Order: sequence, then C-alpha cells, then structure tokens
Amino acid sequence: MYKKQDPNTITKFFDLKVAGKTIGQLIADFHVVDYDDVQTQDFSSVKKEINRKFLLNCTQRIIISTENNPLLSVPNSNQSVYSDYPVLINNSIKIISSGIIEANLLEYSPKTVNTQVQKTASQDLSTGSTASNSRSTSSGSSVSETNSFGVSVSTSSNLSLMDAGVSSTVTANAEHSQTFSHEHSITSGSELSHNKNQSLSESASMNIKDWGAFSYVKQGSIPMTGWIFGQEYPWDAIRCRKTNGRSIDTEEQVGLIIPKNMLVNLYDGEALLPPSELSMFGINFVSKSLYLITLNNESDLINIDYSTLLYNATHKLNGKNVEVYIDKQPTSIFIDDPITINLPIMALDTLGLPGKQAIVGFIPSKFIVPPSPMESGKVSAFKINSASNTLYIKDTTDYSSVKDNGAGFSDSETRLIANLSEQCTSLSFTLYFKVVDTSNYYNLYLKHWKKTGSKGIKLTFTINEDSDNKIVKYVDSEEAEGAEKNLLIIALRDYNYASIDYHDYLQLGLNSIEVKIEPIDGEYSENCGYQVRAISIE
Repeated sequence: MYKKQDPNTITKFFDLKVAGKTIGQLIADFHVVDYDDVQTQDFSSVKKEINRKFLLNCTQRIIISTENNPLLSVPNSNQSVYSDYPVLINNSIKIISSGIIEANLLEYSPKTVNTQVQKTASQDLSTGSTASNSRSTSSGSSVSETNSFGVSVSTSSNLSLMDAGVSSTVTANAEHSQTFSHEHSITSGSELSHNKNQSLSESASMNIKDWGAFSYVKQGSIPMTGWIFGQEYPWDAIRCRKTNGRSIDTEEQVGLIIPKNMLVNLYDGEALLPPSELSMFGINFVSKSLYLITLNNESDLINIDYSTLLYNATHKLNGKNVEVYIDKQPTSIFIDDPITINLPIMALDTLGLPGKQAIVGFIPSKFIVPPSPMESGKVSAFKINSASNTLYIKDTTDYSSVKDNGAGFSDSETRLIANLSEQCTSLSFTLYFKVVDTSNYYNLYLKHWKKTGSKGIKLTFTINEDSDNKIVKYVDSEEAEGAEKNLLIIALRDYNYASIDYHDYLQLGLNSIEVKIEPIDGEYSENCGYQVRAISIE
C-alpha cells in the first residue's frame, strides 16, 4: 500500500555525523506539484510565460539522540554536573540551481513562537451490505351488533303558595343499532442497500516542551529559510548570551551569566537539577517550507542543501553555586552531498486519472525545448510534455560523436522528424510516465511512418532499461501508404492468463520506454529517416 501523494514525493534519510560519529538523523521529504499559472491581472495576461513553474514542499525532521539516558542510570543524589547536552540548534535549507529563474517562499512553519507541530495519521476503511425483505398479510372479517331499549320516568312537583299547583314529567326512549365490517389487507416490502467508505488522512505531530522555535528568512534571488530551536527552561539558552569569560576544564566551553530566577531552577539547595527532558532524552524537530519555483526550459534539476549547527551546554555545582557553560563554537553537522531532484519527473501525474489522457502531439508550440538538428557542432535536444502532465518525452541521443550538419531531430507543423546521416545512423528519445495500479491494461500507440525512400526503419523499444526483453518493430510504409493508417500498437500489460500474450512490462511508480531509431540494416541511405505525429499511452 502507498500514500496518495507518494508518486510526487521522495524521502531521503541521512545520518548526522560529528567527527565521524553518528549522533542523529535527518529525514528530508520533498513533494513536487506542477503549477499552472492562471492568474489574471489585465489584458497583458493573454501572453503567458513559456517557463515552467513548480510548487516544492520541503519537510525536514532532525533527530538527535543523547548518549546518557538518566532513566537507565542509578539515581544519584550527589550528582554535581550535567555535561554536553544540546541546548541550541540552527537548521537552514537552501535551494541551489543555475536553472532557476525565480524562487519565492510562499509558506514556512513553525513561525517565531513556542512551537507545536502536530502529526496525526488515521485510516478508516468500512464496507457494509444490508438487505431486508418484509411481508405482512392480514385477512378476515368482523361483525358487531348492538341493541338497546330503555324507558325513563321522572316526576317533579312544585308547590306554590299562590296557586298550589302540582306538575309531573314522563319520558321514554328506544334505540337499535347494527354494524357489519369486513377487512382484508396485504402489505409487502423489499429493501437492499450497499455502502462502502474509505478515508485516509495524514499529518505530522510533534510537541516541543520547554524549548522554543524561532524562524528567519534571508532574502535573495533564492531565499534561505532557517530555524533556531533553543532550550527555554530551566534556563534560557537563547536569551542568556552574555559570558563571564570563565572556561570549563576542556576550554571548549565558555561560562554564561544566568539570572537568579533561572538559577533556582537548577539547584534547590540540596541537589543539582537536570536540564529539560528534550535535552536529556533527545530531540525530534520538524520544519516545513513551500516554494514556488520558476525553472528555465533547459534545466530540470535542482540541488537542496542543508546546514545544521549544534550547541551543547554543561552546568555543574561549584560549592553552593551553579555554573553554566556553552560551546564557544557550534558543531557543524554535515550530510555527505546535496539532495538532487528532477522537478518535471517528480511532478508527473499518474496514468489512469479521470480526464488525464497521456497524449503528445508533436506541434511546434507544444515543445518545452523545440528540436534543432546539428549545426556547426551544436544541437538542441527536445523536450515535450502532454497537456495532462502524464507523459514526458525527451531526446536522449548521444550526440558526442555526431558531426554531420542536419543530423538529429527537427519539427514541422504536425510531426517530429528524425534525420539520420552517415555519421548519425541512430537517434533515440525516451518516454516517462507513472503507473500506480496493477489491474488496468495499457497500450502504447504511435502514429508514424518512414520518410520518402526505399529503406525502412527499425524501432527498438527498451522498457524500464530491461535490455534483455527488447521489442523490435519495423516501419516500411510512407505516410498514408496502403491505407494502413500508419498506426503501431504495443500492449504494455495483458492479464489474459489463457493467452500466450500474457505479460506485464510495467512497474509501480515511474516507467520509461526508450525508442531507438535506425535503418533496418544499420546502413544509411539517402532520405532515410522517420516521422512521428503523435504518441499516446491508453
């Protein structure tokens, strides 16, 4: 399994060494994205720059371990010194390349605060299926009948002093009711549901306790970004920079003047107290920076250089007083070589994404670097990228021994032309693309033909530098000759297990296909050449 951003990411691991001894590790992570500038200012924005732009996200993690772990040692109430623990780290990153036209720093972290960089990672995959069927049936009849009959008699008397009258009332009632009801019902229902949910989230997490992070940026044509990580408790290695001139026994450290409110954090009157937990157990710091890089068309590579400086400190008891010392000069922690990355290759998108067809049509305006055949000992090696940023093609011919003017690649309105000569009997170009699945079938398509002439062209395909399994094809038709449509199809993956053609030339990640062009018998003849209109992988 891989992370979604892996096809555009590279992670490097370097040992941090001092005097040949490994004291920690630098983990550098780079993520590159092709940047299409669609910002609009006014009518002048119609004319776009021809230079390429990339977003470069740099993440570096510095891990420095300490030799003496106090949890693994026997407690000592009489300890009088804590020596050579880290208190200050200066880490910076700089991009170096002659091919960079402009580099702008868009974002960086942590800022100048007590830093907290968080990393959480979670992955959730749930798949469920529910099905239910219900049916209820009721059938029957009911009859109800009610009869009622009643008589009521009431008598009332009223005696008046005036007329001595008497009155009475008699009432009678009869009631009969009959009810019939019949009922029949059928209820049926069916329900089927499926659900699938997949989520992936990732972030980085680190808490700095008793330390602070302070960032700085040095402006220039290519800005340099740096961070200072320093202990703030029990004594502040960033604020306490004034020395008293005293030296420790080795004379490699100089004494510092520490305020009284900090000294009480180092000595309680009975025992010498240790430095911060990070200084004792080890350091793990993360910093990030995001650049927008404008690259000229001739260059693809950039170098990234790291510089890390480390200060160690010592504090000890001298009678009832605490003395604090720090390195006079920082220790430089080096990695062997700068990190070199290829921006266009790292920024390539993967095949198989919706709306991302890998098609390159050799139209002059689409070339990153247009082809130019040999002229006075100079030749221009072409580069071209698909509009979907999924297929990158470049001239990989070795021109070191070619002297014939006119040899090499050239272009016309709709095609790339391979011009062979007596001293240049072979030319080559290479396709680069990325695959991240193992299920889809992929085919290579070439719309091509030979130039006017009697001799055909031999094409040799080398996939992923596997020279033992080369594919050889021959082109002996001119443009529109024989109604063959001049189309060549090579299956790069076929999972039909019952077929003799079962194969898979591809690998996960970056793939390459080198196409070598030469006469069928290796001998040059007049007008011997090759033309290709379009190449695609589908």
